Amino acid sequence: MQLREPVGSARVLIVGGETLARSVASQVRALGHESSTVSVEEALGEMAVVDLVIVALEAGRRDLGAFLESLRTRFSVPVALATVPGGEPEHGAELERLGFLVCVTVADGEPSAELDLLVRMALMQARQVAANQQELHLAQERLIQSDRLASIGQLAAGVAHEINNPVGYISSNIGTLSEYVDDIFRLIDAYRVLEEEVGDAGAVAGIRHLRDEIQLDFLREDLGSLVVECQEGVSRVRQIIEDLKDFSRAGEGEWEVTDLHRALTRTLNIVHNELKYKAEVVQELGDMPPVECQPSQINQVMMNLLVNAAQAIDGHGRITVRTGSDAEQVWFEVEDSGKGIEAETLKHIFDPFFTTKPVGQGTGLGLSISYGIVKRHGGRIEVASSPGEGARFRVLLPRRGDDKALT
Repeated sequence: MQLREPVGSARVLIVGGETLARSVASQVRALGHESSTVSVEEALGEMAVVDLVIVALEAGRRDLGAFLESLRTRFSVPVALATVPGGEPEHGAELERLGFLVCVTVADGEPSAELDLLVRMALMQARQVAANQQELHLAQERLIQSDRLASIGQLAAGVAHEINNPVGYISSNIGTLSEYVDDIFRLIDAYRVLEEEVGDAGAVAGIRHLRDEIQLDFLREDLGSLVVECQEGVSRVRQIIEDLKDFSRAGEGEWEVTDLHRALTRTLNIVHNELKYKAEVVQELGDMPPVECQPSQINQVMMNLLVNAAQAIDGHGRITVRTGSDAEQVWFEVEDSGKGIEAETLKHIFDPFFTTKPVGQGTGLGLSISYGIVKRHGGRIEVASSPGEGARFRVLLPRRGDDKALT
């Protein structure tokens, strides 16, 4: 979609090649706006981007109505008819019915208040059109982002389901292996009891040499540790899968009473790989009662804040996650030891598409989307930052879901 450029002054196209057209163009420029003049033939082929078309022709032309209709088809902007005093068109009522601005009287001398008002109204309409197009563009971008996240969520949930199957039998096999190892060592212990009863001293010496060679006592201890570590690893994989399924599950529009501490733990597990090389994560968790919210959306806010915190740190730093509540609201915050945010930049961090990251490394939508999510929950985001001193983002949400009508 091609967006109109923001307008500071109106761009007016004057149609006509006579004295009246030149007078209108001069007066439009005197009002501080841009103007250009074209002939009737040129107007029908004109493709310039303008905010207003003023036709400065003799009012008595029989084909005036058809000509104006042709212009209106070509230009999606107001079309006005300029006349000299006393020169109102005979078919003015018909033109008004068609939706044209007509009978703008232009006399020699200073621009009239009527002409000034006409151009100002066209400028206001142009600004509104530009604003509407920008809003539509942002809505489309957010829809694309939302669809992308939904697709990733569905894919992640499917992958998690597929991973669950091998993880299930690996876990089962490790449990069985642990039992087999125990049984084998029980048998070895029984054989060791019989060593003293074997009459062949050479055979006994050979067995003891082999036992020392393979370090049987070490194997007994290390095999147990290996099995335990495998079981812990499988449990970790299962936990990540459960967190991923919970994080990406469908039902984003559903309100649920949610434990935000649990949601925070799940989100930290999901973004662990993003954080582990950049920062030590410290959790300072306070009292936080369950809160009614849309869990997957709050998860997205948490993820955005945590990833942004990691990206703000050069080298290795510290990310502190805090939670708390009072009588009316609950809150969680993410503080980093990164480079901080300049005061001028701080004013724009929630603007859509605003980013300080290099090209290709940020969409400028993360904080904007987070701000919208929190606002729809009836909450707010507070930011505190100074250059060189890191940044702290605090999300405050109402304790109850009374504000869900805001969605």
